[in-house]
Amino acid sequence: MNVSEKVRELNLPDGEYLVFGSGILGALGIREIGDIDLIVSPRVFDELRVAGWTFEKIEIEGRIRERLSRGEVEVYRDFWYGGHHPDPAALIADSQMIDGIPFLPLEKLVEIKRILARPKDFRDIELIAEYQSSISK
Repeated sequence: MNVSEKVRELNLPDGEYLVFGSGILGALGIREIGDIDLIVSPRVFDELRVAGWTFEKIEIEGRIRERLSRGEVEVYRDFWYGGHHPDPAALIADSQMIDGIPFLPLEKLVEIKRILARPKDFRDIELIAEYQSSISK
């Protein structure tokens, strides 16, 4: 899956979204991904909802989170993990640009995966370390 191409097709406004989760792993060719997770501004979230994206409420870590989805893209207006609740606007502002698309920086993803500490997170941390080692040679 070409993450940058799929996100570009959404025609989202600059400065109002960020690809997070495993999206950067797919964009950098670290591993295949199954979906694309986005954090968007409240305005963009509302616009996508009005445009007919599928809306649902899901439970994550005992809290309700609103999600929009269409195909392999899932959209959120907030994000929390392991007791942390970073400001979405700050995450968007601190993004790592790849092919003109803003991503959650790889280092931040590793930090989040260490906190979540699920088996899939440890596998991803190993893959990221291998990737970083290969590009530093």
